[in-house]
Amino acid sequence: MIEPDRITAVVVNYRTLELTRACVDSLLARYPDLAVILIDNGSGDQSSRYVRRLGETLANVRAVLNPRNLYHGPALDQGVRLARTKYVFTLDSDCEIRLGGFLEDMLSHFEDASTYAVGGLRYKNRFGFTYGYGEAHEPEKRGHIPYIHPYAMLLDREKYLGLRPFIHHGAPCIRNMEDAQRAGYRVVHFPIGDFVLHRMEGTSSSYGYGFRLAVKQRIEYYVNTLMSLVRRDPTLPVRSKNRREN
Repeated sequence: MIEPDRITAVVVNYRTLELTRACVDSLLARYPDLAVILIDNGSGDQSSRYVRRLGETLANVRAVLNPRNLYHGPALDQGVRLARTKYVFTLDSDCEIRLGGFLEDMLSHFEDASTYAVGGLRYKNRFGFTYGYGEAHEPEKRGHIPYIHPYAMLLDREKYLGLRPFIHHGAPCIRNMEDAQRAGYRVVHFPIGDFVLHRMEGTSSSYGYGFRLAVKQRIEYYVNTLMSLVRRDPTLPVRSKNRREN
């Protein structure tokens, strides 16, 4: 069992009512006493009303209603800063918890004081494009950044506050994880997919990242391709089933 004062879950909603409802229901079915910060990113629709109502109904759910869309990364940062527990569990609204017990297993990795984050591990470059996944990929080349995907990630909040925050980006943790690497923090691969279904049908799939970021990331894509050719160190192609992650 997880003590209620140890972990806060952060879920961000933007016009994904049914996905968000399924996500939160499945989380609370396994961890009914878990503190949850549920953020509505200026949706202005039925999902906003759902967030408000849940916060009024459940004592362990704090509803945060943003007047405008901050985008996913900054809203996650907002949730981490609002939390008052030592650990924060970020969970995308298009996730569904299929099996409990994983938070306890993830938490055990923090017995090592150098651990910063636990979850699905990738290795990325500074643009957020992926070189490889999980423990099978052990990079020796400079520039391979260990990156825990925030769709279902447990992190040390105090360490987070000493790093650059999550940003509006296809890989919102990239600057944060780059700082964690420089600080010598440990990030741990955990088979979170055995417990959490990530539908990959969330906000970015439906509404995109906004015009400015879309243009910026298209430029980064071409720069990344050129750098891969020059360095002979190619990143993996974007998977068709998950175009929201570089």
